[in-house]
Amino acid sequence: MNGNTYKRIIQIIIFLSILGFITSAYLVNDHFSADDSGFCNVGDKVSCSKTSASTYAEFFNVPIALFGALWFVVLIALSWYVLKRDDSILISMPAWNVLGILFVIYLIIAEILLRSLCPLCTIIHVIILITFILSIVLYGKRETKPARQELKKKLKPWLIGIIILNFIPLVLFNVMTFENVGDNDLTQCLKNNEVTLYTSELCSACQSQEALFGKDYKRLIIVECSPQVDGGNPQLCGEKRIKSMPTWIMEKGGEIVKKHAGLLTVEELKEFSDC
Repeated sequence: MNGNTYKRIIQIIIFLSILGFITSAYLVNDHFSADDSGFCNVGDKVSCSKTSASTYAEFFNVPIALFGALWFVVLIALSWYVLKRDDSILISMPAWNVLGILFVIYLIIAEILLRSLCPLCTIIHVIILITFILSIVLYGKRETKPARQELKKKLKPWLIGIIILNFIPLVLFNVMTFENVGDNDLTQCLKNNEVTLYTSELCSACQSQEALFGKDYKRLIIVECSPQVDGGNPQLCGEKRIKSMPTWIMEKGGEIVKKHAGLLTVEELKEFSDC
């Protein structure tokens, strides 16, 4: 393989990785908003939100899409390093893509279980498959292979960096959590002020909102919007024009006074509900 072809392939991998990062970042946002009005949501069978906001879309409370974005960041860094600095660690690229393929398999299984196709997820799947094939081609065409001990020494700082990079969101999402309500007066005030939570059991962001209330959650006025859940009332959610979940609505005499889509902390709930 000549030098120009070699560089062009790595440049293609970098370009695809940037595209994959942008797509993953969109899915991270979609994970928390569960906005059904997004361009990616065509219906119940073709929906990004249904997949990205499902219980399958988290790993130890961290959105899978966030790990996907970090995966692409690492691939961009590895590709740039191989292109500009040292191509002796080229084997790290197909190895890293193997991990990506495993996540692709996991997400495809999730889509099958949810009976819904996620178009943006599919784009990511195709990108990873292409970068996997290209990285194998690059490594297969390499004429000389570095010594094992030398390779271990060069890859060690990369391994440490990757572990730290992925450990950060695990800490942020599991240690630095929302303050728990722990306040019966607030729960009662929300009820007295006709504040209703429109939610779904299939929405991970909704589960985070539920965790904020703990055992007092059932004391809230709650409307389940998913038609797939027993007791769901999608018709009412449609009448209230619920586009994403969780959504908080405060009414007075049947008229909507305030409306907020997305997670709310304790202080934000107090301000929203005038409690």
